[in-house]
Amino acid sequence: MLQVYGIKNCNTVKKALDWLNENQIAYEFHDYKKEPATEAQLLKWEKELGWESLVNKKGTTWRKPIIP
Repeated sequence: MLQVYGIKNCNTVKKALDWLNENQIAYEFHDYKKEPATEAQLLKWEKELGWESLVNKKGTTWRKPIIP
């Protein structure tokens, strides 16, 4: 079964879940706010994909200036 990780109220995640539902593709959703990824999962994904694939650089949190 497909494993989907994300934040439930993210528009991109909503679109992806709608598409999966419309195409009757079974999936298990993991909401990061309710169950964060483990360190082991993050290290595995980083090794497979690279760290930049794991960071949403288009989101406001990434773009927000850091004010000391």
